[in-house]
Amino acid sequence: MAAGPSHPGAPSRIPSPDRQIWDYNDGRTEILIDCVLERPDRRLLAIEIKLAMSVNEADFRHLRAMRERQGDRFVCGVVFHCGSQVVPFGDRLLAVPASALWGGVPLPASLSR
Repeated sequence: MAAGPSHPGAPSRIPSPDRQIWDYNDGRTEILIDCVLERPDRRLLAIEIKLAMSVNEADFRHLRAMRERQGDRFVCGVVFHCGSQVVPFGDRLLAVPASALWGGVPLPASLSR
Protein backbone atom coordinates (compact mmCIF):
# COMPACT_ATOMS: atom_id res chain seq x y z
CA MET A 1 0.00 0.00 0.00
CA ALA A 2 1.37 3.45 -0.84
CA ALA A 3 2.21 6.05 1.78
CA GLY A 4 -0.27 8.82 2.25
CA PRO A 5 -3.21 9.86 4.38
CA SER A 6 -5.08 7.00 5.95
CA HIS A 7 -8.66 6.19 5.23
CA PRO A 8 -11.03 4.34 7.56
CA GLY A 9 -9.96 0.79 8.26
CA ALA A 10 -6.74 0.89 6.24
CA PRO A 11 -3.27 1.94 7.34
CA SER A 12 -0.94 3.95 5.16
CA ARG A 13 2.40 2.16 4.85
CA ILE A 14 5.95 3.02 3.98
CA PRO A 15 7.38 -0.39 3.03
CA SER A 16 10.80 -1.56 4.12
CA PRO A 17 12.30 -5.04 4.44
CA ASP A 18 12.78 -4.73 8.20
CA ARG A 19 9.87 -2.54 9.35
CA GLN A 20 6.55 -0.99 8.44
CA ILE A 21 5.57 2.57 9.33
CA TRP A 22 1.92 3.56 9.13
CA ASP A 23 -0.74 5.76 10.57
CA TYR A 24 -3.96 4.22 11.80
CA ASN A 25 -7.60 5.16 11.47
CA ASP A 26 -9.99 2.50 12.73
CA GLY A 27 -12.97 3.97 10.87
CA ARG A 28 -15.47 2.30 13.19
CA THR A 29 -14.57 3.48 16.67
CA GLU A 30 -12.61 6.57 15.60
CA ILE A 31 -9.30 5.28 16.93
CA LEU A 32 -6.73 7.54 15.27
CA ILE A 33 -2.99 7.14 15.83
CA ASP A 34 -0.41 9.42 14.21
CA CYS A 35 2.29 6.81 13.59
CA VAL A 36 2.62 3.06 14.16
CA LEU A 37 5.93 1.27 13.71
CA GLU A 38 5.71 -2.46 13.01
CA ARG A 39 8.74 -4.73 13.26
CA PRO A 40 9.18 -7.92 11.22
CA ASP A 41 8.16 -9.90 14.34
CA ARG A 42 4.85 -7.93 14.21
CA ARG A 43 5.46 -6.02 17.46
CA LEU A 44 4.07 -2.48 17.46
CA LEU A 45 5.16 0.92 18.76
CA ALA A 46 2.41 3.54 18.54
CA ILE A 47 3.18 7.27 18.55
CA GLU A 48 1.00 10.31 19.07
CA ILE A 49 2.29 13.87 18.69
CA LYS A 50 0.77 16.72 20.72
CA LEU A 51 1.62 20.39 20.39
CA ALA A 52 1.27 21.03 24.12
CA MET A 53 3.57 21.57 27.08
CA SER A 54 1.87 18.77 29.00
CA VAL A 55 -0.42 15.82 28.35
CA ASN A 56 -3.23 14.19 30.29
CA GLU A 57 -5.08 10.86 30.44
CA ALA A 58 -7.33 11.80 27.51
CA ASP A 59 -4.28 12.11 25.23
CA PHE A 60 -3.72 8.35 25.66
CA ARG A 61 -7.25 7.09 24.87
CA HIS A 62 -6.40 5.88 21.35
CA LEU A 63 -3.14 4.31 22.49
CA ARG A 64 -4.99 2.47 25.27
CA ALA A 65 -7.54 1.18 22.78
CA MET A 66 -4.79 -0.13 20.49
CA ARG A 67 -2.98 -1.71 23.45
CA GLU A 68 -6.16 -3.55 24.43
CA ARG A 69 -6.81 -4.75 20.87
CA GLN A 70 -3.25 -5.80 20.10
CA GLY A 71 -2.30 -7.38 23.44
CA ASP A 72 1.32 -8.55 23.55
CA ARG A 73 2.03 -7.20 20.05
CA PHE A 74 1.76 -3.69 21.51
CA VAL A 75 5.23 -2.92 22.90
CA CYS A 76 4.79 0.73 23.86
CA GLY A 77 2.67 3.80 23.21
CA VAL A 78 4.37 7.20 23.32
CA VAL A 79 2.89 10.68 23.28
CA PHE A 80 5.54 13.20 22.24
CA HIS A 81 4.90 16.66 23.68
CA CYS A 82 6.61 20.07 23.99
CA GLY A 83 7.26 19.84 27.73
CA SER A 84 10.40 18.68 29.52
CA GLN A 85 9.38 15.61 31.55
CA VAL A 86 9.10 11.90 30.79
CA VAL A 87 5.92 10.76 32.54
CA PRO A 88 4.53 7.21 32.70
CA PHE A 89 0.79 6.90 32.02
CA GLY A 90 0.21 3.27 32.90
CA ASP A 91 1.15 -0.06 31.39
CA ARG A 92 3.44 0.48 28.36
CA LEU A 93 2.40 4.14 27.95
CA LEU A 94 4.72 7.16 28.26
CA ALA A 95 4.62 10.90 27.69
CA VAL A 96 8.02 11.88 26.27
CA PRO A 97 9.34 15.35 25.42
CA ALA A 98 10.03 15.75 21.71
CA SER A 99 13.50 16.96 22.70
CA ALA A 100 14.30 13.36 23.69
CA LEU A 101 14.56 12.61 19.97
CA TRP A 102 17.70 14.77 19.94
CA GLY A 103 19.10 13.44 23.20
CA GLY A 104 17.89 16.32 25.37
CA VAL A 105 16.13 14.16 27.95
CA PRO A 106 17.22 10.87 29.55
CA LEU A 107 14.77 8.10 28.74
CA PRO A 108 13.75 5.24 31.05
CA ALA A 109 15.93 2.13 30.72
CA SER A 110 12.95 0.20 29.30
CA LEU A 111 13.12 2.36 26.15
CA SER A 112 16.89 2.17 25.80
CA ARG A 113 17.09 -1.48 24.79
